[in-house]
Amino acid sequence: MASFKTSEDYAQFIAEYHQAVDKIVEFYTANVDDQENTTLVSENFKAFKQKIENSDDQDSHRYYQVKNVLEEIAHLLVQPNTPKNPLNNKLAQIYELADRIIYCADGAITDILRASSNLFAPSPDLLSNMQKIKEKIAVNTLRDFMVQHAINNNIHTFNAFWDHFHQELALPSSQDRFRNLDLATHQLVTHYRQKLTAALTPYRITYQLAQDHLDFFRRQLAADRVNYDQIEAKAAQLSLDIEDQAEGFKPGYRNLDLDALFIQNGDKYQLRQDPILLQIEMAKKFSKAKVQAAWLNWSIQHLNNEQGNTFQRIGDLFWQETDGELMLPTIKNIGNFIHQISFGQLMSLIEQARDEADQALLRKIDPQRLQGANRQQINLFFSKLGLNGVGAINYAVAHRYWFQSLDNNPLISAIFQLDGSSLANIPAMLLHKMTASELSQFVEKLGDEESIRYAIKNLDWFQQLDSNPLIPVLLRLSPDKLPLVSIDLLHHITDQQASLFFSQMGVKEGIAYATRNFEWFLEFKNNPLLPLLLTLPHEQLMRVSDMLFHQMSSQQASQVFSHWGINDSLHYIRNNFEWFQQLASNPFVPILTKLTDHQLARLSSSLWHFMTVTTLCDLFEKRNNPNAVAYINYYINGSSFQDNQAPQNRLNNFQNMVLKTLLLNIVIIKIYGMNNAITGQTINTPSRLFLL
Repeated sequence: MASFKTSEDYAQFIAEYHQAVDKIVEFYTANVDDQENTTLVSENFKAFKQKIENSDDQDSHRYYQVKNVLEEIAHLLVQPNTPKNPLNNKLAQIYELADRIIYCADGAITDILRASSNLFAPSPDLLSNMQKIKEKIAVNTLRDFMVQHAINNNIHTFNAFWDHFHQELALPSSQDRFRNLDLATHQLVTHYRQKLTAALTPYRITYQLAQDHLDFFRRQLAADRVNYDQIEAKAAQLSLDIEDQAEGFKPGYRNLDLDALFIQNGDKYQLRQDPILLQIEMAKKFSKAKVQAAWLNWSIQHLNNEQGNTFQRIGDLFWQETDGELMLPTIKNIGNFIHQISFGQLMSLIEQARDEADQALLRKIDPQRLQGANRQQINLFFSKLGLNGVGAINYAVAHRYWFQSLDNNPLISAIFQLDGSSLANIPAMLLHKMTASELSQFVEKLGDEESIRYAIKNLDWFQQLDSNPLIPVLLRLSPDKLPLVSIDLLHHITDQQASLFFSQMGVKEGIAYATRNFEWFLEFKNNPLLPLLLTLPHEQLMRVSDMLFHQMSSQQASQVFSHWGINDSLHYIRNNFEWFQQLASNPFVPILTKLTDHQLARLSSSLWHFMTVTTLCDLFEKRNNPNAVAYINYYINGSSFQDNQAPQNRLNNFQNMVLKTLLLNIVIIKIYGMNNAITGQTINTPSRLFLL
């Protein structure tokens, strides 16, 4: 290593290395506006270039090994963006690499290799492409596994797990000298092996590989339908064969079955949308090549099912060949191999199901085969179960625990195909994950009486709903039936709906219903009975228990007091003083604000006992009389006059003798009444009374 650093080739080597790094940084800064992120990427790669030159011999050797990988990354970045490798993925890979690259040589090398794998683009060598796809799947599976098990996402921990499997995968080891072996326990390694086994299958590897190659042709061939010579010209850039002279292979597109890529229509060719035939072609080639990976067995097996049908398979990839013609399995002939076929092929079988015989076979599928299916795929499966929706319903009932684990309800359309009588007897568990709108449709289709019976029969389910679809039905009941409604059916009723509920019931029955279900009534934030109570005659309203004035706002209390009048309101307060104290503000203020001074002066003196000094000040502020506020504050609260006027002069400023007399009476009442049982307050400066 020391001799290489002093050789003539070293300067050019380092210059090319730096050039590759600079291209990566330039690509990132040209496509990202975030100054903080561009600074991090630029500075970290700058530090990385210094490490390349200034590290000890052992680290330098490791850095030099990945020069060509960084050059490959720089090349991949400027390739056209594709749905599989969009610009945001390229930028994310650069940022993640920059964030890790400066820590240590072992970690940096691993991350450089991972970035290259994640920026994969098809090359002319099918076998090396397969290895890259395999590595990418394994890397992503390990990352997901570490997140799932809350394992420290450290490159040295990652490498500890990776090196347990690299030989089986025929992939390079991390060569990490600082692997965190303590965290890679036997139990976790075993669990990761299970995840890897499920992820690395012939179907999944060839699916991604075939899709990448189809995407290549899709970008290269501008027209939808092309001539053969156009295909041949583009295919020269991308061989779909394996160069392996020992096995007698020669690179070249023509060695691949044309039907795997294109559908021929006359003298024109159209690119296939489904990659399955290309997957099989690729897998067959891997079966003949010297693929050094004990993990996957690419050899072709010939199998017969219980129906006597012969299939060929590579792992979870199945097909048939008759007289040299390749055919895909169908739901009718796959038989018991349906439990071994890949998930992708299974979904194709489901999609192609057409007649009742197909539907009957689909209904026998173990739902565990649908693990990992997305919402669209689950909906497709249920739509194919036949019997006008009954097949889907029976399947859900037979596999209820699996059905209830779904994050949506694929039975909606099937349920709404049922007639009224069938709908009324449907198990409530089949309404799992229904939206509020769908539940309302369900109730409407059942009808008013039947929907009430259904809710009562399935009360536990009904009370767990996030909304109440039955409210509109209950509000349509006749007034004589409303008092019979159980509060169990009124969960999630809003204050506004409850007010309408009481209004339609009538005041007498409404009072009885609220009294009978008082704990439920107390749960309302706004009293839904109050509008109805205000319709009562004066004498009857006075006899209403203060319990039914629960959650009455001060504004509503003002309405009640206005209805009663001041004297009757005072009488009610004396009898229900605890309720009065719970009001947020004194309900008399809005009433008294509208009265004249003469009307105030004629009011019962006991009124002022129920008004705190703060309330009195609030009243006179609303009456636009600041002198009265200052006077009350001075004589009761012990405040001083801000303008330094003598209090007796301030009193003399009142030209209105009615107001002057009223204020004197209020002060006297408050001073002498501070210790009474009603207010329970004391005054600090009683001597000021004599200033009057």
